Amino acid sequence: MIRAYEDFLQRPETPEEKLLTLSLEDLTRLAEDLKNQMMNQR
Repeated sequence: MIRAYEDFLQRPETPEEKLLTLSLEDLTRLAEDLKNQMMNQR
């Protein structure tokens, strides 16, 4: 979902290497932040 949100927001993709180093908590937080930004653009 992170990549889909980044695409929708026209942001550069977060490199896979960085995503692989993040904890589940950090990934969840990132996805929620991007989702909120996307919802605010509607």
